[in-house]
Amino acid sequence: MQPMLFGYWDSPKIPDDILTLQETWRKHWPYGITIYDNDQARDFVAKYYDQSTLELYDIIRFPAMKSDFFRVLRLFKLGGVYLDMGVRLGPNPSYLMPREYLTVMRKWHGAIWNGFASCEPENDVIKIILDTVVENLESRKAVDVVRVTGPYVWTVTVDNYDGHIHILDQREDIIKNDVFKIINDLEHKKDGRHWSEKQKKHSFY
Repeated sequence: MQPMLFGYWDSPKIPDDILTLQETWRKHWPYGITIYDNDQARDFVAKYYDQSTLELYDIIRFPAMKSDFFRVLRLFKLGGVYLDMGVRLGPNPSYLMPREYLTVMRKWHGAIWNGFASCEPENDVIKIILDTVVENLESRKAVDVVRVTGPYVWTVTVDNYDGHIHILDQREDIIKNDVFKIINDLEHKKDGRHWSEKQKKHSFY
């Protein structure tokens, strides 16, 4: 089966700077690409999961948290390759191809970045991450997006997992130059619109 590359953007209308990055996906990814908006992601959850999981998806207010939750649900059920939309894909995407074990990336500061993951369906590590996120959402945990649905959950899980995980290193030149690069200078992250600023003023649920 050809590995599907997928992403998430809450609205069907994608900003121009993100569309520019999407051109690199279409140029370098040799297989199918699917971008889910909120309604499409919700339909996926309704199709493949039970009502309680759908209700958890619905209670989340922040698009970033919905994206965090959805990527884990989608990876566990169908596998494939997830990338954040703010990524410029390079000419050598072979590093991203799904293997029998999970592939992730460790950022320069040591944490696992949940903006990329690649695996086959029903991966054991993804299941642990999913169970942790579900538990956090069920308890309405609201300390920080990073700790509820984001990179903290991934980092703790990966660092405590006894089995094999393939971990890319962001500091390696081949990753930055040939595989993908994270782009931070994007319009949706400016003027207090980023989730890290919104969580200071608004409820998660």
